[in-house]
Amino acid sequence: MVQTITDENYTKGTEQKTGVLFVDVDLVSFLNRDGNIVVYLKIGEVVDVFDEVLQDTITTYPLLDARTITYSQDEIKTLIEATARDFNDPVTNLLLDEINTFVEDIILSDITANASKYFGLTVDKWQKVA
Repeated sequence: MVQTITDENYTKGTEQKTGVLFVDVDLVSFLNRDGNIVVYLKIGEVVDVFDEVLQDTITTYPLLDARTITYSQDEIKTLIEATARDFNDPVTNLLLDEINTFVEDIILSDITANASKYFGLTVDKWQKVA
């Protein structure tokens, strides 16, 4: 998951808001017949809410938007190699279990290329979150 470093201005419906935003991968789908990889992203708010029953503050993640990014296997390979990791290393192959290692880089790459789809926030406003 990546989230904004500081509170940012964004629009929720018709309302102007300020807060921390997140982008996370919901699903990665390998379309064998098409030779494509589809990454499903969810974009939302990080909201702290006080729960009266628990008498504690909990963090919620209401969604604002969802989108998909489609890559060919060669495009994903190039993107992974751009992270300076060895694509052919057994730990960094394209098995579904291993793709999670690269989801933040995939998100940040898309933010770099399409900041307008992320409330106009450029990649320097986002950080990886464990």
